[in-house]
Amino acid sequence: MPDDFEEEMPKKRKKGKPLLTGKRATILLVAIALIVLGALFQHFLVEPVLEEQNAVKYARCLTQKQVLDERFVQADSERRACEYQLAQCTAG
Repeated sequence: MPDDFEEEMPKKRKKGKPLLTGKRATILLVAIALIVLGALFQHFLVEPVLEEQNAVKYARCLTQKQVLDERFVQADSERRACEYQLAQCTAG
């Protein structure tokens, strides 16, 4: 008799749930809003600060490059003068 109970039980059909429910739509909209707000925060608040800092660093770098270029030219001319003097001493 246990077989009688198993045979005639109607199977329940699952109702098709929509892909986008109200709760999921709300969560999706909140997530998109947070991403947009984060992008706006970065664009208008973070990037200008970083841009100013980069401009200061770039100006300092250009100044250092100019000083190093001048030192290189001076050292190169001193090297040539030493080579010339050495050539004069060894030739004479």
